[in-house]
Amino acid sequence: MDRGLKTKGFMKGGSFAVTLGESGGEVACAVTVDDGTVRTASASGAFATAICSGF
Repeated sequence: MDRGLKTKGFMKGGSFAVTLGESGGEVACAVTVDDGTVRTASASGAFATAICSGF
């Protein structure tokens, strides 16, 4: 499932985290900053967390 989220007005230095539950699976995140910089992360397993940060 692909979900998108657009935001405005955040200060530099944000982070975005996506966490799975006990049943696990695969999770990924991607953040595109106004200047075109892309941050991506992925994880798999029970309670796995993908964290996009440094933007």
